[in-house]
Amino acid sequence: MQITRKEALSLNPVFTTQLLQVQEVKYRPDGNEWEAGDQTTLDVREGTVVLSQAQADLLNQEAIDSFESNRDRSPFASDLRLLFAGSATLISPENTPDTYLQHLGETLEALRIHLGQPFLFVVGDWPTPWLTQENAYPPVQAALAFLKTQIDPTFSGGFKLKGSELTAFIPHLFWLVRGNMALPEFMIGFPEGKFVFSICKHGVLHFEFYDPEAPEQLLGFFASAGFLRIDRCADPVAF
Repeated sequence: MQITRKEALSLNPVFTTQLLQVQEVKYRPDGNEWEAGDQTTLDVREGTVVLSQAQADLLNQEAIDSFESNRDRSPFASDLRLLFAGSATLISPENTPDTYLQHLGETLEALRIHLGQPFLFVVGDWPTPWLTQENAYPPVQAALAFLKTQIDPTFSGGFKLKGSELTAFIPHLFWLVRGNMALPEFMIGFPEGKFVFSICKHGVLHFEFYDPEAPEQLLGFFASAGFLRIDRCADPVAF
């Protein structure tokens, strides 16, 4: 089920606080990207120009204004101070691409049930449309074709998923992330979870915990499903 960004960010204050912090660190311009003497194209009809100080200041201000216009706002009444309680990177024990991605989806659905959560939700850390980039590689084309049956080219919201929808979505999400570098990181959470996670281009689960009890609870669950902890990312199977 598709949801707007506003709806996604109203589901969990821990998730939303983390997403907004990521935006500040990852996307906010520092105001000094452009300097007098830099070369760029302001008008394709004029070609490359050497920036004056006034032109550099204008470009820097435009970048800041764009960030302020596009960044998300918290729907919650007060700011939440997150207590970082650790992180973990996990891989499935499966050894082929199809079984690996299937196991990811099935395990996340099992985790949803285990936690008693009504759904899992996923949204990009920046409002870039999901369909912003094409890719000719067949698995990525299949993921895009899957999404095109559900969303339009301007959609930058999120999804609420459970059951067969969730297990079918996860492989497509992986191939989208792996094949389209212009897309943001897709952050994943549960309505009452005090952790946030994502699936990187290597198919690795990246968890960040914001409750001291969360690591033991989550890592025990994944260990029982055969998942392994790793120190750094690399393709666990021959994608």
